[in-house]
Amino acid sequence: MLSKQLKLLEQADYLKIEKRSHLGRPRTWLSLSSQGLSAFKGHVAALKQIVGDH
Repeated sequence: MLSKQLKLLEQADYLKIEKRSHLGRPRTWLSLSSQGLSAFKGHVAALKQIVGDH
């Protein structure tokens, strides 16, 4: 389930999960933390090395 994966990322301080109402409907908002952004950039850099940075 996606919600379980997101919770794990939140517990690792990679993202923030916020539940709010928008136009009367429940919505979940996600935002990357600085640690999460750094990890994402590192992952992208590693993938670029694997594929030859095309």
